[in-house]
Amino acid sequence: MVGQLLQNEAFDGKKGSTDKSIIQACCRLLVDQKAMDVVLLDISQRASFADWFVIATVTSLGHLRGLTKNVDEFLAPHEIHARGSKRTVQDDDNWILLDCGDFVVHLMTKEGREFFDLEKLWFDSPVCDYLT
Repeated sequence: MVGQLLQNEAFDGKKGSTDKSIIQACCRLLVDQKAMDVVLLDISQRASFADWFVIATVTSLGHLRGLTKNVDEFLAPHEIHARGSKRTVQDDDNWILLDCGDFVVHLMTKEGREFFDLEKLWFDSPVCDYLT
């Protein structure tokens, strides 16, 4: 998996360079495409590698594949090329991580989300509104 991540084209942005409205629009795209429990976390005070986590639950592997493709297509016009978006989703995958530079999109099955519990791990990171 690491090799697959490294062979993808790199993102161009530096930490803090992505307009928050693009990240919020990405969250809304996930909601519109039936992702469940979409959360936007501000991790900027706790992490040096990114400012934001987008976490969403998928309903099936087909949904996971589709959302990965749709997020990648949404970000392309903004010149954001997510690492991890080109890798093949395996039948036993329960989590796809899309590294978009200063934000990371986590697309997880219900089981994966419950097991890894990122919201608990990053409990002191503020949850942000993406609807406005």
